[in-house]
Amino acid sequence: MESLVKFEDVMEGFDRQGALKPVDVRFEEFNGKPLRIAIVAISGEKVPVVSLSDIASYTGHDKKNLWRLINEDLLLKEWTFTVVMTMTDGKNYEVMALTLDGFIGLMVKINPKRVKNVERQERILAFQRVEKANRQADA
Repeated sequence: MESLVKFEDVMEGFDRQGALKPVDVRFEEFNGKPLRIAIVAISGEKVPVVSLSDIASYTGHDKKNLWRLINEDLLLKEWTFTVVMTMTDGKNYEVMALTLDGFIGLMVKINPKRVKNVERQERILAFQRVEKANRQADA
């Protein structure tokens, strides 16, 4: 799958506004659907993040509702960053993104009953079941 984001050669760090600049992008499959993962450098370490727009598309939730869930949860807020991406139109855009831990936390927090699309509802339930099984296996 071709990325919607064209990454230029960038150095680790921040832009002038303090937003992180991705150093790479890839796609990971979550329950049979590809999800774009941007790699940013934080304190010298590469950290994968997922944009709020991509999470909204994956779950079928409105970005505003997802943002509300994030703002109500102190831990999810800690896993939120602003990332600058150069899109295929050549322009830079600031997007909100969550680390993978934040993405998992948000996915577990979503109430599948509030998702009208049955396919997306099943995707969220499947994700939550896998996370539950992983937590039980780790215990």
